[in-house]
Amino acid sequence: KDRFFPSLPTTFKNPFSVLLSVTEVLIESYKDLSDEEKNLSIRRINKSANQLFNLLENLLQWSMSQTGRIKYVPEKMDMGIAVASNVSLLKMNAESKNVKLTSEIKEETYVYADVDMIRTVVRNLLSNAIKFNKTGGNAEVISKKKNGFLEVSVIDSGIGLNKEDLGKLFRIDVQNKSIGTSKDKGTGLGLILSKEYIEKNGFFCHFSFLNVFRFFAFAFYFLQ
Repeated sequence: KDRFFPSLPTTFKNPFSVLLSVTEVLIESYKDLSDEEKNLSIRRINKSANQLFNLLENLLQWSMSQTGRIKYVPEKMDMGIAVASNVSLLKMNAESKNVKLTSEIKEETYVYADVDMIRTVVRNLLSNAIKFNKTGGNAEVISKKKNGFLEVSVIDSGIGLNKEDLGKLFRIDVQNKSIGTSKDKGTGLGLILSKEYIEKNGFFCHFSFLNVFRFFAFAFYFLQ
């Protein structure tokens, strides 16, 4: 924690700097900008706002988790809707990098899990799939029924990690220096929180970053 928290000011500063600079240009030169330039500015604002929201949400949930204030409340939930809502939320982020973001999980695909936790997991994994993807790449959510479980996988065509960095992914005491393909930095907290939430739901998760395609998988009790 002593190493993690000092890195937060820089993480917050980058998206705030974009928000301030872009809105300043819009205020001063709005009438002179073309429709294409205005649209680009709006997309940059949306991307920075999403980055800040995700960071603040992860920080809030992680702090509550560390102090035992998050309760595990499993129920019958629709995985198709949980994924679709996050795909819609992150659509503009994906479009800004020309990343094709899709899900093959249909509505009325029910599992037994904590809804809020799983929505957070899906949002974090999809955000990473966009951040570390190449321009014009793909990110998809797929599922497979296996031995009474629904295995959900998030696969993207992004950059991988070397073995040294792979070992640092889930450690809060080690600063993660991975940088997205658009030079945006992250804290690594989203993956730490996602792994913790999946394990709180009593299921397994698997992460692989060493190949050309990055792969995340987790499973839940499948309900007919």
